[in-house]
Amino acid sequence: MRYAFLVQFCDPRSDVFLLASRCHQVLHGFQCHNNLRAIGVAYPRWNLRTLGDSIAFICHDKGLLQQFSQQPLFPQMKKINKFAWGDIALIQEGGPEVQYFRTQKPDKYTQAWLEKDSRRREKRGVESRKYIPQIQLLEHYHSVKKRNGYLHIHRSFANQVTQGQFSSYGLSGEMNSGTVPLL
Repeated sequence: MRYAFLVQFCDPRSDVFLLASRCHQVLHGFQCHNNLRAIGVAYPRWNLRTLGDSIAFICHDKGLLQQFSQQPLFPQMKKINKFAWGDIALIQEGGPEVQYFRTQKPDKYTQAWLEKDSRRREKRGVESRKYIPQIQLLEHYHSVKKRNGYLHIHRSFANQVTQGQFSSYGLSGEMNSGTVPLL
């Protein structure tokens, strides 16, 4: 059984990427503070243009979601009419599963990444890469700002439910293989 805490972004003039960023940062702090990797995120209204106007937090432990939902950001944003949410709900199983991955591919084609990579290689005594501009085909992704960069997020469909862990930001990755339902 899995549960969802769904947060709706209320003000249509708000920057949904900024609001999602704040949610990811709060989740990151909560999971790091409690040494957890149990809560994943889903974007019910994800499309090619935007993440959508809501974010869902998915977990097998209803009590953990209730504890997370009491983080100060949520009541503060509700008070100023930026967020709305209902009760934590049981998710119907059997539907499509997805993974929201953090990808770093977009960063690998910037001058800043090449300079950072060059410094790393220099410390190891390895020859620097020669930058050759190329057209790179990247998977569709959205970016949300975090304190020291961006979370580039893309979505992929999964064949089955995987009870793996998530990153502290609630995303899947190489070591974090958890899936969430397509809401």
